[in-house]
Amino acid sequence: MEYLEFVETMRDWVEEALPDQKVTVREVLKNNGIRLQGLTITDQICAASPTIYLERFYESYLEQEGIDEIGEKIVEVYEENRIREELDLDFINVYETVRENLYFKAVNRERNRELLSEVPYKEFLDLALVPYVLIGATPMGSATAVVRRNMLNLWGVTEETLLQDTNLNMVKNAAYTLTRIEDIISDMLPKDENIPCSDETQMYVLLNPGKNFAAALMSMEHVMEKIAEDLNADLIVLPSSIHEVIILPAHGMTELTKLNEMVKSVNETTVSREEVLSDHAYLYQRGIGYAGNNN
Repeated sequence: MEYLEFVETMRDWVEEALPDQKVTVREVLKNNGIRLQGLTITDQICAASPTIYLERFYESYLEQEGIDEIGEKIVEVYEENRIREELDLDFINVYETVRENLYFKAVNRERNRELLSEVPYKEFLDLALVPYVLIGATPMGSATAVVRRNMLNLWGVTEETLLQDTNLNMVKNAAYTLTRIEDIISDMLPKDENIPCSDETQMYVLLNPGKNFAAALMSMEHVMEKIAEDLNADLIVLPSSIHEVIILPAHGMTELTKLNEMVKSVNETTVSREEVLSDHAYLYQRGIGYAGNNN
């Protein structure tokens, strides 16, 4: 079967397996202009439901896994991650209740032209800071909704007000962790294994508590200035993904060519296409900000 036929086949299979639920095919525009097909399964208890994307299941089908086996796995994913309590989504219709839940995520400006034509955003270097509403926690992680321009009409606010309020939230709630990359890797290893460390090229991972869209922290001047002060150095920022960045002391390094090549290579071989942020490194200088070679 071609992919779209596979999608419809799996929708029919899941609908028959879950007769009390409504199963619909949904196409979603993801980060970097990537469109994915998925199944949304809803019931009478809770109208909200995460979308189960089918690309990886189609790969299993191409590797000769049977339709029944794939259908059972989709149902299992649904049962493990379904929202069993009704989310209160009414608050999203009132700006006063939404305001405190607005945050920025950073995306690549060039690769997200289609998305950016539909949403308010703030330019930052060669990136765009896109406001989203943090709705709440689900079994699959935090539920979020990107702010579309038509929502501004519903709320009765201007784009300028929205961006200002979102920025205030980011400043007020910009909790972050800066952890040596060796410590993160060590936590993944057996207790009796260690990895070699080098203080000369120490690398740190910048994250937020939820570990979602933490790359936006690189746009927060007070965060970057504090990190530069703590490390007593200008900073090299490596865009690991939309969810985190890697920071290392610049130690006088201003030529980023080799680091740019490394970032591009990692993006092509390791980072999923929809989580790529940028193909080059950024230089942050104390007292100045980001250098002019960052776009």
